[in-house]
Amino acid sequence: MRTGGDARNGVRHAARTKLQSQDAFTLVEIMIAIAIFAGVMAAIYSSWSGIVRGSKAALNAATEAQRARMAMRVLEESLTSAELFMQNVRHYAFLADTSDEFAALSFVARLGSSFPGSGLFGEQVVRRVTFQVESQSSGPPHLVMIQTPLLAPPDSDKDSYPLVLAGNVKQFKLMFWDFRRNEWLEEWTLTNQLPRAVQVLLEFGEPNRHGSRADNLFSKTFSLPAIAVPLGYQVPGVAGGPPGAGQGQPGVPPGQGAPGRVPTGQYPQGQYPPGQFPSGGFPRTQLPAGQFQPLQPPYGQPQPGQFPGNNFNRRGRR
Repeated sequence: MRTGGDARNGVRHAARTKLQSQDAFTLVEIMIAIAIFAGVMAAIYSSWSGIVRGSKAALNAATEAQRARMAMRVLEESLTSAELFMQNVRHYAFLADTSDEFAALSFVARLGSSFPGSGLFGEQVVRRVTFQVESQSSGPPHLVMIQTPLLAPPDSDKDSYPLVLAGNVKQFKLMFWDFRRNEWLEEWTLTNQLPRAVQVLLEFGEPNRHGSRADNLFSKTFSLPAIAVPLGYQVPGVAGGPPGAGQGQPGVPPGQGAPGRVPTGQYPQGQYPPGQFPSGGFPRTQLPAGQFQPLQPPYGQPQPGQFPGNNFNRRGRR
């Protein structure tokens, strides 16, 4: 028979047991909470990872596009500053090789202080500039510009300054305007002459699982304002020299300039007024790989500028 004290103790124990059972979580509830927390954390991490990947891809794309634009700008500045003197043509030769997978170009230009790498050459503003595509040991080909002082030894790399202009190069093609034939040529063999205009095609892209996709395609026409300077313009009294240098010499009537001069206000055969280009060549956009189609006006008008290698080599090219 229970006493009054035992009854009261039993009531207290039952109340404590009921209270404890109400405050605790079951194992199932804990497992569900952990699963919900893990799902929320996974969603947060997935969102953060997607943002990081997107930001990195956008940054890489912007960097590649900027480098591609800079490469075209460098080509424009150097081509519009090209020069060639017939008296020393072996030093000023205009060399172009379009027979390989990637084209290569080497010429002499008078480059300003703002041109990339000019600080390394001091007062040597006349330099040989070489553009070529070099294959990397691990990675896609790069477009490289090499600057060399004009009178540097042909086979010496000591004074050369290579600069990578852009990576992931898929195409580097050139076309040249021949005013005698009045057409665009895929090959330029006249090393002692400057073409009237040069068209450059640059294509950049990264390979993927489904092949290679063109991310950036650039095509532009550059007019070369300079012509090969004849010997008479460098040596006074030689036929073909400038007015004044030939006057008073035997065989030159008074009041007339030396022969070979073009009347003021006119253009020699094959030359065009500023801002005008011959038709044909690369299209500006959407050019299928390995094809050349007519280029419709208006053409991009080049900006005057300047830019730099003496040895014309194909090292490392595929």
